Amino acid sequence: MRLTNLRSSSLFIWTLLLLLGTAVLPALKADLVWDAEQGWRIEGGILDSGDPETQRPQTALELMNQAREFQEDGKDRAALRRYRRVTRRYDQSIYAPEARFQRGLIFKERQQWRRAMTEFNTIAQEHPEFDKFDELIETQFAIAEKLQEGARTRLVSRVPGFRSKSAAIEYFEDVIRNGPFTEKAPLALMNIAEIELSRNNPEEAIDAFDRLINDYPRSALAPESYLGLAEAFSQMVSGPEYDQGSTRQAIAFYEDFLILFPDHENVERAETGLREMREVLAQSRLVIAEFYHFRRSNYTAARILYNDTITASPDSEAAQTARQRLDELPEDPS
Repeated sequence: MRLTNLRSSSLFIWTLLLLLGTAVLPALKADLVWDAEQGWRIEGGILDSGDPETQRPQTALELMNQAREFQEDGKDRAALRRYRRVTRRYDQSIYAPEARFQRGLIFKERQQWRRAMTEFNTIAQEHPEFDKFDELIETQFAIAEKLQEGARTRLVSRVPGFRSKSAAIEYFEDVIRNGPFTEKAPLALMNIAEIELSRNNPEEAIDAFDRLINDYPRSALAPESYLGLAEAFSQMVSGPEYDQGSTRQAIAFYEDFLILFPDHENVERAETGLREMREVLAQSRLVIAEFYHFRRSNYTAARILYNDTITASPDSEAAQTARQRLDELPEDPS
């Protein structure tokens, strides 16, 4: 009986604490705000005393204001050092994510992209409640775009490094991981695909287009993804003498695009691509048909393959040749 009473009392206490916590939680919410006259200050929450001089933790606030003053004066190194002290000494405080964010912005201005991305990624992983999260994702996306466009990273403040499309892909992946439900995520996948196509890596581009279609089927970029898949598979086509798996995949995605988006502005481009792929497939069937016709004298197989050639692309040169061969084809003696 006593054990039952004890459990009931404990349950009551935990329930009461939960209700009180829910009621008090809005009052605990605090925001870190900057303005040029007062510097950094906390608004709202239990830390807001209305007097910056009595806010705690006082040392963190002083470091933040010193860092911002140096930052405003263009003294980046001094600002970075003080923001670093905040992140090390007060890593669980409201100041920590803001200090990291400001460090990231400084590194971005110095074109030290990797160091900037490291700061932003740490915020995303350790402080997902950060009130500037949308701005963080926008900034990461902007860095990745700069590298996609050929910007150089800087090893240190005055020493330029190399252009790196691989780093651009890495940073776009950071955007997708940190903000999978933001509008930048499908854009990042599209940019990854475009980079891979420009580097003649159609397999990797296909993966990015496929992820975009499956993860963001309602995105405005979905039509371009279907067309991108078709064109990526087209890049993998080696010619009529080789396996036609990629050709068939390209045809399938061109057809999907034309069925799903008949009014899209790129319909003509898709129709051209589809016609070219069908012609390749027709040429491939013709090559095999003539092998059976002239090398094996298997007229039954040749006849089937000549008809396949015509079906694949009725208006192609391969189809015209196939019709001529059918007229000339002797009956199979078997």
